[in-house]
Amino acid sequence: GNPQPRVRTETRLASAKSYSARREEPPSPFSSTQLPLPLPLPRNSSAMAPPLSSWPWASLGIYKYFLLGPLVWKVAQEWAEQGGAPLGSRWLHLLLLFSARGLTYQFWFSYSNMLFLTRRRRVVPDGVDFRQVDHEWDWDNFLVLQTLIGAALVNGPLPLPGLEDLRVWDPRGLGIALLLHVGLSEPVFYWAHRALHGAPLFGQYHAGHHSTPVTQPLTAGFGTPLEALLLTLTTGVPLAGAFLMGAGSLGLVYVHLLTFDYLRSMGYSNVEVISHRVFEALPPLRYLIYTPTYLSLHHREKDSNFCLFMPLFDLLGGTLNSKSWELQKEIYQGTQCHY
Repeated sequence: GNPQPRVRTETRLASAKSYSARREEPPSPFSSTQLPLPLPLPRNSSAMAPPLSSWPWASLGIYKYFLLGPLVWKVAQEWAEQGGAPLGSRWLHLLLLFSARGLTYQFWFSYSNMLFLTRRRRVVPDGVDFRQVDHEWDWDNFLVLQTLIGAALVNGPLPLPGLEDLRVWDPRGLGIALLLHVGLSEPVFYWAHRALHGAPLFGQYHAGHHSTPVTQPLTAGFGTPLEALLLTLTTGVPLAGAFLMGAGSLGLVYVHLLTFDYLRSMGYSNVEVISHRVFEALPPLRYLIYTPTYLSLHHREKDSNFCLFMPLFDLLGGTLNSKSWELQKEIYQGTQCHY
């Protein structure tokens, strides 16, 4: 008889046993299998959803970008009136900021997926599957929302001081924004984030954000309208304060927003990019800037590391995960065992 079928059967059995043996190996401390991704809620489930838990333009799909159409029309009008690019147009800068901020997240997304550069320093070794891609498809809803809020402020009856005659740069604004970020934005985000992890807010608003098995830069923007409004508040307070004190400028808006998005996407990148030697040389720095490992611990364990960017507030609040820096060192060195 022909021995080939038996050989193929034995080969398949050996492969199955080898696969089962691999499946029985102990999981990585950051194994994504511990964070199963739930099926997305049906579109019509928003009818019974709590307030601000679903996006009003969810049914529009990709056509949501037409919500920014009035801004494009304003720029086109000014372009026609001036006979050239309206470089001083506030509407134009709102659209440029929308694009630049989106590209910041896309840059980190591309970098984190360059495995030839990042494989040994990935916090969670697993990749992002198609279900997560679909789940986070509308990650940029918060950018649409913040652009619309910016347009309302620009065209509102009571615009912020300095918007009418917008300066290119005022160095005083940077210091004011930094002080307001540390003094207001960081603690407000910390305590609001802790509240979102309590009942019933976690199940109503924050569980979807934590349902992603592997964080990626786009995960930073994925959430409910309530979470987006919280981010808008923490982002906007330093800018509003600088303008109210007469030190606002166009440069400050760009620097503040792009730095905010850069740090957010870096933390969610799932790639350890800050050397442990920096923290060993300057120990206080570990309380001033978080790391991707620091944030991944929060997403895995959910009871620690609640800060926005500054672990100092976890230290003061008693929620600093004691494993944060040792794991960060191991992952940066590539010595953390991944399966």
